[in-house]
Amino acid sequence: MKITLIKLAVLLAVVSISAQLYSCDKLKNIKGSIAGQVMDENGVPMGFTSVAVLDENGSELTRQTTNNEGGYFISELSAGTYSLEVWVMGTEKREITSGNATGIKLGIGKTETIDLTVKLPEKGK
Repeated sequence: MKITLIKLAVLLAVVSISAQLYSCDKLKNIKGSIAGQVMDENGVPMGFTSVAVLDENGSELTRQTTNNEGGYFISELSAGTYSLEVWVMGTEKREITSGNATGIKLGIGKTETIDLTVKLPEKGK
């Protein structure tokens, strides 16, 4: 009887650990998102600009064009830490003057809202 209880306890422990490992593996497939709006220093939405997502090493992972109101929504990102860059016409990187554009910690299944303000180009450039 005592051996049967020990076998049952071991079996329950194995099943419990297997279920936990399975559910953790499933969680890896749940992605997060970063959304927000890009505006210039005057508060004007920056439509049709690019928002790039960079990983912790500074490598670009993806890029999306904002809508006509400067809005963006970038999904399918794994949990991790990211940075953002804003590009106009795909070639001119803009300085971000406000908004948390670095060290964005994205959790599993979470959407972080990051509104960005970018510096306008100097006149004559």
